[in-house]
Amino acid sequence: MAFAYPTKQTDRETKTKELERNRINFVPEGKTELFCYASNMLSADDNTKKLRGRVEILDFLQEQSKSTSAFTLVAGYGNGTLHPLSLDQDLFTVILKTFNLPEKVHEVIYSIHGVFARFVESDDGDGDGPKSLLILLSTPKAPVREVFCTMRITPALNTVTCLLFDAQLTDLGRIIESVHNINRDNPARLSAWKTAFQFLLFLARELGHTSESKRHALDRSILGAEVQTKSTPWDDPSRALVRWPNDIHEATSVLHLCHNNLLFVARAVEFEIDLWRWLRRLVVGGDSKNEALLWLRGSDVRAGVWTALIDSIDFEMVHTMNKKTQIDCLKERIGVQINLINNLIAHQESSQTNLIAIVALVFAPASLIASIFSAGIFATDHRSWIAYVALTVPITILTVLTGVSFLEQQKLKHCLSFDVSSLIMT
Repeated sequence: MAFAYPTKQTDRETKTKELERNRINFVPEGKTELFCYASNMLSADDNTKKLRGRVEILDFLQEQSKSTSAFTLVAGYGNGTLHPLSLDQDLFTVILKTFNLPEKVHEVIYSIHGVFARFVESDDGDGDGPKSLLILLSTPKAPVREVFCTMRITPALNTVTCLLFDAQLTDLGRIIESVHNINRDNPARLSAWKTAFQFLLFLARELGHTSESKRHALDRSILGAEVQTKSTPWDDPSRALVRWPNDIHEATSVLHLCHNNLLFVARAVEFEIDLWRWLRRLVVGGDSKNEALLWLRGSDVRAGVWTALIDSIDFEMVHTMNKKTQIDCLKERIGVQINLINNLIAHQESSQTNLIAIVALVFAPASLIASIFSAGIFATDHRSWIAYVALTVPITILTVLTGVSFLEQQKLKHCLSFDVSSLIMT
């Protein structure tokens, strides 16, 4: 690694790169916060630091550029668009130069689409320098899990450098804890870092855990709606479900929100499937003597362990595909609930219309008779009230009974037509 402090350059190419770089959202210089990690993989003398000051971070980078650490990780949080990266722009430039990362990193971080790629590169332009393997991994910009990771493997120097960003600090803390775990407290737990390929598998599993937790929460929400509408046989009072609002219009809005969240989760799961397939092609699809495959595998991984990793990829890929099938089923269930609530709204509006019609039938005869009496056709005195009541009551009762009978006949006719159409469809 070659360490370089930021310098002022005025050439046109540098200005163009600056404009490209400005598209990424960074934090101000005083709010930089990074996790820095270095390990030899052969000893327990791991160096993990949470560095806030730029001077400390620059010292760490300069120290690692001269050391023989087999694995160096610099990690921050944010996604570079809606959530700024947790470092300033100049420090980001220093890290790119120190880790010898290409300019395409800017485009990958800013992209809203998922990216995974590998490149075999040389330190110099003519291809005579030591070769290294560059890996780029970036998830789609969606509210599920946003991770960017770039890794460079240099076999001649026996080093691996990694730059990692996770959108949420809590998720990043879980990754750092897993990487730093070297079995001091719990020997049964293994560190997430053994080889470069195992670290990529760990990141892919992390993405799967997050999307599964989102899917599980949405499943409970949809099940809660089904319990409220009595459209499911599931009933367990001992388990608390998500309680839906009694107002059916508000419930419809919540269902639409669940549907939108499912679309994001489905997009994330589709990316996970493509990622697992790509990882499998890295280790299975190519030649066993491929230098990139050997660099990913590492020199200390036994054949049995490598076979177990490939089997683990197959399992995760099948599991993720089944998860996608479950998400598609949730979409259909949400559609059923939305249609059901729309039918309830239509029924409620129809009931209100019928009530208004009945009220109108009650007052219509009285109003009509009152209009006749007030027209001056007949002489009116105190006995006119007796005649008015004697005419109004029976006519009103007859009119209401006729109207109710008509509404019942229309309702029965609608039910019969619905049953016939259902039989035809079946």
